[in-house]
Order: sequence, then C-alpha cells, then structure tokens
Amino acid sequence: MVRDERAVAYILAEPHRRQVWNAVLAAGSRLDEPAVGDEWFARLLTDSAKSLIADAYGSCPSGFLTLLGRCDELGHPAEFYWFWYGFLAENVGAIREIASSPVPICELYRVLKNLPPELRTIGIASRFGEHVGTGRFVEAIRWMHGGQPDAGVWREVGERLERGTSPRKILDSMQAEARCPAPYLVDARFRHIATVGELKRAAQRFENCLGMEFTLEEALRGESQFYEWVGEGQAAIVSIANDMPFGWVRCSSR
Repeated sequence: MVRDERAVAYILAEPHRRQVWNAVLAAGSRLDEPAVGDEWFARLLTDSAKSLIADAYGSCPSGFLTLLGRCDELGHPAEFYWFWYGFLAENVGAIREIASSPVPICELYRVLKNLPPELRTIGIASRFGEHVGTGRFVEAIRWMHGGQPDAGVWREVGERLERGTSPRKILDSMQAEARCPAPYLVDARFRHIATVGELKRAAQRFENCLGMEFTLEEALRGESQFYEWVGEGQAAIVSIANDMPFGWVRCSSR
C-alpha cells in the first residue's frame, strides 16, 4: 500500500516537481529502505526543490532547477541528471545559453556527450543540433588523426566552429590536410604521398584505388605507405606495407 501511495503521488505531481524527484532518485536516495524511505518520501512532498537537490547532490548549481523545468515529463537515466549537475557546476551561467538554444534538453545532452571535452560548450552543441551527426563528425576527426587527436586539434576545431565555419567545411579541409606518418623510404627517386589530399589527387591522376576509404585509413594509421616514382622512366605509384614482425615490404607498383 505504501508503494502504491508513492506511485500515485509521483504520477499526480506537477511535471517540474516530478523531474526534481527524478533527479533526487538518480542521486541514489534510498527510498526502498524503510527506515530511510519514509523520511525521504515525506521530504519529497514538503521540502523545497532547492533543498532536495542540495541534500541529494551536495549543492544545487545555479540553473539546475531551471533546466529540470525545461525537461519533458518523462524520467531519464541517472547519468542524465548527474551530467547536467556537473556541467552547470563547472559552467556557471550556462543556463542562459541552454535556455536560448533551439535544441531540446534531451538532445542537447546527447550531443554534448558525443563531443570531446574541448568542444563541450552549448554554442558548439547547438551548431550540431543532433547527436548522430555529431558522433560521425567526431569519429571522422579521430580517423583523420590516427584515432587519437591531441588537444591542439580539438582547440582548432572548436575555434573554427565558434567563428561560424560549418562542420562539413571543417571536415573537408582537415581531411585534405591530414598527414600520414613520416616516410620509411628516403630516396630522392620516390616522393612520399604524405596527405589525404595528395592521395586523392594521385588516385585521380593514376586512376587507381588510392582515394578509397580503406586505403586512406591504412595510410593514416601507418599500416601502408604510398610513393610516386619520380626517377627516370614512366611515372608510377609504389606501395609498401608494415608486415610485422618482418618490417616493411613492397606490395605493388601501379
């Protein structure tokens, strides 16, 4: 009967109050323990929202209650509430940008979660608008930098996004400039094809597969290297592969 009473109170609660309860429950309040549950249930019904949040999390960041009021009526995973609690605690005043963003709170959360810390601002998240495209953008940047871009890469991306450059233009320009690892073969007769842009242009000139995604991935990861023969005779593309533990071996000439 007690559980039924609590369920009815939850269902009939005003949506904002219900989200406050969701946040409190997400923090790990032990409503299922009889000695604690009765006290907490009474407080959920009577205490102020700010007091409940502060007791559950240790503090109530500026804007947290406003954000809860902008959520839909459904509850969210505990991580959702913990994320916004931490975000607002670290970014004082961010609620103004959140409130003015055209992106719904739930989708804004998904976008921010897909962004690396260096890009995790409301302004940048609002430029993306949805989490699927955001995830693809981030993965593409990682792919172009061997899987582990350094902080400087993300700072550059963030600055360009803040200046209004579209994610598509950033990807196009960064892909062309993305560099492969240093060449193994050092010989004046062989010109190392060092960037994605050069590989794609070589693919057009020689009408081969250098511009294919799998080839670009191998080159960026350092698994394969490609060289243009610039010595005497007919021009050609030479590829070598890192065949561990045997070292570099010639794969083909095209």
